[in-house]
Formats: sequence, C-alpha cells, structure tokens
Amino acid sequence: MIHGGIVNDNIVFPVLDLIRKELKVFDVDHGIPSVILYRDHPLDDEIVTAAELTYESGLVEEIILIRGSDDESTYPEGIKPNHPDYEYCKYWRLTSVIISYYNKGENTQRRYEIDLNYDKRGLLDSTTVIKN
Repeated sequence: MIHGGIVNDNIVFPVLDLIRKELKVFDVDHGIPSVILYRDHPLDDEIVTAAELTYESGLVEEIILIRGSDDESTYPEGIKPNHPDYEYCKYWRLTSVIISYYNKGENTQRRYEIDLNYDKRGLLDSTTVIKN
C-alpha cells in the first residue's frame, strides 16, 4: 500500500525553501505575510489546494498544489482500477506545485512549475523545476 497524505504534502517545503533562498538574493525584507488558504478539491473541501501569502512589502506568493493524475503510466507498478491505492493516485497524490511571485496589481514576476517524479514503487524519485 502507498503511504501518502501529510508526508507526501511535506515534500513541497524543502523546494519552497530553495526558491525563497533565491529571492533573498535581492536582499529585500518583505516582512511577515498574511495567508489565505484555499480548499477547493472537488472530492474533499478540507484539503488545502492553494495558498496565497501577501507580504507587507506588497509581494504576493501564490502556491498551487496539483493533486492526482489521469495518466496511469505515472502510477506505481500494479496499480489498476481495482487496486485499493488507485483512487489515491488518481485524485490525491501530490503531482506538482506551481509557485508564482508578483506585486499586488502587477503581472507575475516569477513562476516556478515543480513536477514531482515518482519511481515504479510510488516513492518520490526526483523533481523537475521549470522557471518561467
């Protein structure tokens, strides 16, 4: 059985730390953010699907968590529609994260698309980060 949930979601935090370190290169203190959490997963309205952090400086950090996939080739070996973990892979497993930075009222300044790559056993193997 695949183990996911909270542990799976925590994968995003080290990646966020790396991106935030890159932002510190600008040597600007953005202050403490106010946070809005969005819960709009179609199957569970308690699951956080996005967060918006608005800093005192006006910088907005938008984090979108993409869950699930219809692409069965990304599922662990042996996961078919009759398997107990099929629904987890299809609807719940964290598959990518989109992080955007912008100033209030302006277009996106930076955008990162982070794809989570899992091995044949369903364990996180690597990430692919695309900076736009």
